[in-house]
Amino acid sequence: MKHYLFAKNYKDFSAEELMEKCALYGIDGPSALIRDGYWITETDLVTELPAFVRTAEKYGLEVKYADTDIAVTDAEAKADLIRAMSDCGIENFRLAYVFKKSFPGHVRELEEFMKRNLFKVAEVAERANIRAVVQIHGYTYPHNATAAYNCVKGLDPKYIGVKLDPGNNFSAEGYEFLTYQVPLLGEYICALGEKDAMLVRGEDKGDGNKGWYRPFVPAQDGATNHETLFDELKKIGFAGPGIFMPMYHPDNFERMEKEFIGEIEYFKKMEAKYGL
Repeated sequence: MKHYLFAKNYKDFSAEELMEKCALYGIDGPSALIRDGYWITETDLVTELPAFVRTAEKYGLEVKYADTDIAVTDAEAKADLIRAMSDCGIENFRLAYVFKKSFPGHVRELEEFMKRNLFKVAEVAERANIRAVVQIHGYTYPHNATAAYNCVKGLDPKYIGVKLDPGNNFSAEGYEFLTYQVPLLGEYICALGEKDAMLVRGEDKGDGNKGWYRPFVPAQDGATNHETLFDELKKIGFAGPGIFMPMYHPDNFERMEKEFIGEIEYFKKMEAKYGL
């Protein structure tokens, strides 16, 4: 199973330094984080992405997964950008989130909005020979496996996939039993968000939570039952990739990195146990 790093918290590193870290961690490379202020931007993707890929290859790494801000409504307008990613070897690109609070219509319209636009996305992805990825994520739509399946069912899983994210489910919203999520989504699961969260009680800030919060933590300390998760993924023949997302301790890189190295070891042991 391949592993890529979502390097949001590595913003201050050069591309060379990022690759050095990935090689040190023993993972397969970073995702292509296409965002202003990072190594690749939409504006200069046609030059920056090939350079990023070449830098990865110098370290024996690969770049096969991209995190983008391409909206579900913009696939046709950005077809050339999507083709350029495919030409650089990107196999999966994550679409932008659809935030519920900023959705202009009624929440009852979200499912049909997603279905209608993902049909168009799939057409563009097929022409470019690449797969568009819908990430299950809190505060956005879809936020759980049920919603995600209703959005993608009937579309070709070669060109539309879903990124499972149990850690985000627990931290924000969308919790469902893993024995339900995985078989429901089945062949549409094309990536796994490798992160986790836990429930802690701290200061009551008067926001109605009574002091209960769900911060991101390394998976070896988190609430997700990875024994169940990987057992279910094994049943559907999931082969990766996993996307490491170390979102904890954003203000203390040394502490984050120390715990992240332990998280990598934890996931690799779990995957080996279940033959993934």
